[in-house]
This record gives sequence, C-alpha cells and structure tokens, in this order.
Amino acid sequence: MEKPDNEIIKIYEELKGLYISKNSDYGNSFQEVREEFNNFPVILIRLSDKFKRVKNLLSQKYDCTIENPNNESVEDSLLDLANYAIMEVACMRVDEKEKVKTKEKKWF
Repeated sequence: MEKPDNEIIKIYEELKGLYISKNSDYGNSFQEVREEFNNFPVILIRLSDKFKRVKNLLSQKYDCTIENPNNESVEDSLLDLANYAIMEVACMRVDEKEKVKTKEKKWF
C-alpha cells in the first residue's frame, strides 16, 4: 500500500499557494474581521460554514474532486478548512507575542 507522505507534502504546498491566491483576491479579510470583532472567535463561524458545505456536498453524493453546482468541491472545502485553522493558529501566536511585548514594556 502506498503511503500518503508524498501526497501530504504536495497538499501542504497546495495550501500555501491557495492561501497566497485567496489573500490576493480577498485581502486579509480573515484577520480584518477578527480584529473588527475584537478577536471574537470568528474561526468558529468560518469553520462551521465550511463544515456545513462539506456535509451538504457529501450528502448529495458528489464526486469529491469535481466542482459541483456551487463551484466548489469537497476537496476545495476541506483545503479551506485546513487553511482557516492555520490562519487562526498564526493569529493566536501573533496575539500572544503582542501580549508578551506589552507586558515587557510595562517593566521599563
């Protein structure tokens, strides 16, 4: 049986390209919305929307890799889910670094 390691590496590269492409198309809307709502966990809304889309597509028994009536395949939605999770982790790390910097400044 073939191991998925090579495919996983390809998917990571694809996620990177997808992130760059969508950020170019939409701007940094994820971070902007997060900041607009004072870091309210908008990630839950984004993940929920994508999860519902995957569930809907699978319930209609569409082919996982072929675009469907809403122009998005199950695979597209799953890749978006992965990128949203990565984006949230990145934002959380930046937030934490900012908190540390703020605490450090108070001591000087």
